[in-house]
Amino acid sequence: MKTIKLDLFQKMLYAGAKILEIECEYINDLNVFPVPDGDTGSNMKTTTAGAIIAIKEIEISNFSQLAKIFSRGLLMNARGNSGVILSQIFRGFMDALNNDAYEVSIEQLKQAFNGAKEKAYASVSTPIEGTILTVIRVINERISERQNFDSVEDLFAFVTKEAQIILERTPEMLPSLKEANVVDSGGYGLVSFLKGMYQSLTNTFDEKLIIKNEEENIKSKTKPLDLEIIHKEKEEGFGYCSEIILSLRKKIIPNSPSKSFFEFEKYKSELAKIGDSIVAIQDEDLVKVHLHTLTPYKFLQLSQKYGEFDKIKIENMTNQFYESLERKGLTTKKENKLTLSMEQKIIATVPSEKFKKMFIEEHGIDNVIVTETEGAPSIQRFVDEINSTNSSQIFIVTDDSNIVLAAEQASKIVAENNILVSVIGAYNVFETLLAISHFEQQNDYRTNFKTMNKIVKKARSGMITTSIKNVKYPHITVNKDDYIGIINKKIIASEKNAYDVLLKTIEMLIESLKKPEICYIYYGINASQTDVHQIEKYISEKYGIICDLRYTGQSLYHYYIGIQ
Repeated sequence: MKTIKLDLFQKMLYAGAKILEIECEYINDLNVFPVPDGDTGSNMKTTTAGAIIAIKEIEISNFSQLAKIFSRGLLMNARGNSGVILSQIFRGFMDALNNDAYEVSIEQLKQAFNGAKEKAYASVSTPIEGTILTVIRVINERISERQNFDSVEDLFAFVTKEAQIILERTPEMLPSLKEANVVDSGGYGLVSFLKGMYQSLTNTFDEKLIIKNEEENIKSKTKPLDLEIIHKEKEEGFGYCSEIILSLRKKIIPNSPSKSFFEFEKYKSELAKIGDSIVAIQDEDLVKVHLHTLTPYKFLQLSQKYGEFDKIKIENMTNQFYESLERKGLTTKKENKLTLSMEQKIIATVPSEKFKKMFIEEHGIDNVIVTETEGAPSIQRFVDEINSTNSSQIFIVTDDSNIVLAAEQASKIVAENNILVSVIGAYNVFETLLAISHFEQQNDYRTNFKTMNKIVKKARSGMITTSIKNVKYPHITVNKDDYIGIINKKIIASEKNAYDVLLKTIEMLIESLKKPEICYIYYGINASQTDVHQIEKYISEKYGIICDLRYTGQSLYHYYIGIQ
């Protein structure tokens, strides 16, 4: 066929989401790191399932309506890095199909794959090759190279074939994948979704035949790397919140010199030199920009080179109360008028209810999300929590780097309502606890941001859990069911005896500090209290260090360890 009709395309989306649902656990098990925390499949499944529910709830009449609802559903249900990036891939894909027609052509579908690549790469500050990003980029490149396709079926057959080829090459691009001889889990999920679309298109989709098969070429005895894009947050939260709508080439004085030639990417680079928290969108001759800057006059001078302003809004973020803000609810159609407090608030993610109780009762943190209970928070979950604070100055302090991207996307959404959110990307809950313990309400937002980020970067912490796979690294061999010690995302010990791993991990952390004074041990439901108290005695006698022992009830990591 030369075109795809709306009803068939919707069925293709359903099939793609269904494959992710079926293969969810297999994708979860695809992770280089031999720790039972793989959630790539769960995150991708939740992301697409939410979007499917959104388009099933109403009768879709054209591709424009489908694009809007599906894209919004993806964004608001996106979980984890893999889910957020997948949402951006299909947001870019659907944007290219955004028209009032009931069918789309081969040419439009080709443009859609290009849009998918562009939107995905634009969503991350530092794209990492060998991941889901590489898969969508190469698909687009191969389509451009071939150019002509006889039918829609021909196009999707080509896409799924090329996607599989590049997926199997991802280990050549990421050393961590190559070491474990596996492929990227996020890329695997994208390929699965595309295969589901193709099978639905060709009427070959059979749910019973979609099963996990470890005998395939991309099988692995370990779990591949879940994409972690570590966003290094810039200093923000002070100065001026500045927004403009710029009409390109427009002149106020008719006979004045012509405006400079406008290049969007160059303009964004210029903006990055004078501010941060930048959101810039071009729609033909209109450009909308939001940024935080200490020098708003430079922002206006730069922008006025290219046109004139239809709208300017500049607000002092640290001295001015945001009163009577018109805010559109993200979960209801009702608009609310709220006056937001300038009191700084913290939203923290933690692994267990015990940690939540500790954060609330001992540190006064009212907004705490328990990840072992809820799973990785979606963008919508973060937005809801942000709104519940009734504050215009918020920090999100995570306990897992895989949560950071969803938190950042949520911060961009609420920025439209003049709510400032900065993300402190702690790696584990000890670092989260360390960050919030250095927060001081009397300090200004900038000082708190710098202090918490600095303390997280200097933290000495480790984790101990159980390996679920056999894997061999250049520096260590890990066997299934071994206890493994992890410091700075690297496995430093792997033994059958938990006490030995606990001791080695603690001693390595102690030796990394010149004058260690306190050893914090937070132990979970599978930890041995006997081991904990033996370690306390040993460390106290050998190093003269005080041990702070707390039962915190988490299940994934037996121990969180911190040294100060």
